[in-house]
Amino acid sequence: MRHLHSLLLLAGLAACGTADARESLVTIDTLPGGIPRVTTAAPVDSGRWSLVHDHDVRPAEGEPGELMKPQDLALAEDGTVYVVEDNPTAINVYGPDGRFVKLLTREGSGPGEVNSAWIALRGDTLAIQDPSQSRGTTLNVADGSLISTRATTCCYWYPIAIDGQGRAVARMMLPPDSNSGPRQAYIRFAMTGEATDTALVPERAEPAGLKQWAVGEGGRMMFSRQVPLRPRGVHAVDPTGGFVSGWSGEYAIAASQNGADTSMVFRRPFTAEPVTSESARVTTRAGA
Repeated sequence: MRHLHSLLLLAGLAACGTADARESLVTIDTLPGGIPRVTTAAPVDSGRWSLVHDHDVRPAEGEPGELMKPQDLALAEDGTVYVVEDNPTAINVYGPDGRFVKLLTREGSGPGEVNSAWIALRGDTLAIQDPSQSRGTTLNVADGSLISTRATTCCYWYPIAIDGQGRAVARMMLPPDSNSGPRQAYIRFAMTGEATDTALVPERAEPAGLKQWAVGEGGRMMFSRQVPLRPRGVHAVDPTGGFVSGWSGEYAIAASQNGADTSMVFRRPFTAEPVTSESARVTTRAGA
């Protein structure tokens, strides 16, 4: 076994702080346009979240369901775990006790098969984005039956999520557009049926002069990587609807129902610490 895969479950919230403590640390004002902004001076309480080691998903070497190269996973409410294995691609099912149960789907281009997979679960329906085949699939995990399949988008290897309208949401690439600012694009497909649409989430424009590392062969670029320690845009799908976006150069996140119009901002003032030359050298060597 080349890799061991342990499952950590996120524990619930601990007791909250007092109302007086929260009020003294939180300021709520309104931005132009009526957008509420919540500013926190400091965390209300420390230790409100904790990680608890619940159990391992780790079949022995050579046994069915052995984990060789796990790529993604989804957790059901009853503790069942769905794990995407890569090379060859397959989706394995493990019980709440971590034991291998069955193979849900295997590598291939037939109905319900995958050549690559990012997954998300809602109830008994598993949504699969297969960027290798530009295909979205939904399966009934109770019996493994195919619910629906449709064309989606290729080439973006990134986890997917499910939004408040019950749609799977996967990142996609956009062609350059000089008339629009920086954007992150998503394709959304219904858990049942063929319907798809796209959402565009604006991003902060990068300062001029920032570069990316480009990796190529024979004069042809194969992929690029951001230079370590460089701030970047971050986005998450809100399971109640819309998106949450931020920028790693500051403590601020913005909620949006449609990806474009901000509905609320949460922030915490802070003073950025400078990156020393030694820190940059260590990070560069570690990421090389």
